[in-house]
Amino acid sequence: PLAALGSDAARQSEEVRLPFQNGIEAHLQILDELIPASAGSKPYDKAMVILSLMVGAVTISRIMTDQEMSERVLETATGAVKRIAGGADEE
Repeated sequence: PLAALGSDAARQSEEVRLPFQNGIEAHLQILDELIPASAGSKPYDKAMVILSLMVGAVTISRIMTDQEMSERVLETATGAVKRIAGGADEE
């Protein structure tokens, strides 16, 4: 729903946006629990980045008329999500 309806929901009333917010928070909580904690990392912040990356990648890939480019967007995003979740983005 976030990729398909997110931009439309953003222009709606608080009554419509609240269920989306609740869903986003639920997704963030699940991701937060799945991301391994490491020194200096903030799993909830990583969850925000990962969810944003995933929704954005799906949205962009759906826009593409070039199937190869669409798949490349998703593959690239998948690699980034794995690096972020695994802590490879830390110095």
